[in-house]
Amino acid sequence: MTMTSTPGRSASIGALALLVLAIALPACGGGAKSSKGYTIKAPVLWAGAGADGKINSGVEDATVTAGDLEDPGFTIDLASVKAKDAGPQWLAASASAAAVATLLSSKDPSRLDLSYTITGQIDGPSGGAMLTVASLAAIRGLKLAEKTTMTGTISPDGSVGRVGEIPAKLRGAAKAGYKTVLLPMTNLTASGESSTSDMVEFGRTLGLDVQGVEDVATAFYAFTGETIYPPATPAPAPTPATTALVTKQATRLLDRIRTESTWSTSASIIVQLGQASAALASGDVAKAYGLGVDTYTLLVRENAIANINSSFADQGP
Repeated sequence: MTMTSTPGRSASIGALALLVLAIALPACGGGAKSSKGYTIKAPVLWAGAGADGKINSGVEDATVTAGDLEDPGFTIDLASVKAKDAGPQWLAASASAAAVATLLSSKDPSRLDLSYTITGQIDGPSGGAMLTVASLAAIRGLKLAEKTTMTGTISPDGSVGRVGEIPAKLRGAAKAGYKTVLLPMTNLTASGESSTSDMVEFGRTLGLDVQGVEDVATAFYAFTGETIYPPATPAPAPTPATTALVTKQATRLLDRIRTESTWSTSASIIVQLGQASAALASGDVAKAYGLGVDTYTLLVRENAIANINSSFADQGP
């Protein structure tokens, strides 16, 4: 990523995300009316060669605002970003971040308006992951952890991809006062102007806590303490009346199988009937009933085959 706003600063769920992106791109800078809601700062690490050929680095304080549209349309407002002469890779990263964040948010995209701003001219794809996390946080109205930043591309499946100039970016983060830096897992070992290829160790020499992330879900949790997907709720316990009814039905079913299977020689029926009886005796009524239904199906099938064979035998050659 390169940036050139001031002297010394120089100039990423699959097919669904691509579909949303295809819909969103024509709407960039969109004109649908919206109620601007929550604005959040996205501290994006950057690094690039200056006019003197030296690598400069720092943190770009981009912002993301998530609002609700009055009229259906899903818009991504990049007007301010374009006005600052952001490069094509940054624009693409912003649009990708909006698409991935929208899908992960489970929010109706037709009612969502996302807008982005930057402080100066910038380009490169390595802000994609940070913009995605910030976009999702803005949609949900969450704050990001202070003194924490990140670099990495964003893919449609939510994975965080490899970027360049890691040592320089870590120096830029430390100089800007950040304490925690999230890197793509593939960047935890990197080459460059550093005392070691181990970026966790190199970060430690700069006073940084460097952590590797593979996807947006991991990064989002590190920034917000929240999971992207809500935890699964335990299944409600059945009422005593329900348990009694199912127990009665399971008992009747197994008794029927015992009565009708006296002629059966199928090992599967015998084994499953025993398993169902054991489950019922232990109080696992659901398992007993499920095994009972499956066993009775096998019994009916075996009986049907026996009747067909008997019919052919009666007809003779």
